[in-house]
Amino acid sequence: MSALISIFMGAGGELRQLENAAITRDLLATNERTAEYGLVLTESQARELVEIRNRSLRENERIELGSGAILQIIDKFCTSSYINSQNYAQTLGELLDIFYYFKTESRDRISDKDLIDIMYELFEGPCHGSTELLAGRDLESLLRYVNEGRDDLLHDPDDDYDTYPEIEEDI
Repeated sequence: MSALISIFMGAGGELRQLENAAITRDLLATNERTAEYGLVLTESQARELVEIRNRSLRENERIELGSGAILQIIDKFCTSSYINSQNYAQTLGELLDIFYYFKTESRDRISDKDLIDIMYELFEGPCHGSTELLAGRDLESLLRYVNEGRDDLLHDPDDDYDTYPEIEEDI
């Protein structure tokens, strides 16, 4: 039995390596599009993002096949006025962690595309490019609304985001 487990785990490790290599290639392929914004990932940065993705998936007890959300995040955020060549890879890693955390905490009640769109709106608007504000203030408020099943929080582009409707808490 232990020999079978070793064979399976060995194959799993090889499959994981193949998947990681494929995702790394996918990330490097995004350079064709993002280069026009001065954003290019090195192979080392791409591998590091794959490691961040894998860690974040594990920590949030999620499974994802293929490149998944990271390519969508790159596609959306490469136009950000707050991301430059010096902070590109680090910011992508932080956004990826935030994305998986909120997908898990919201129990997948919001689609990948919708969450990424909201993250971008908040990142560009009231967060002024701060992933700390994005994770700690704005998406936490959104998470409360989503988990309460409320649909009255629509993102109004004219909203100054300084205040949110009050949430009644049980005392």
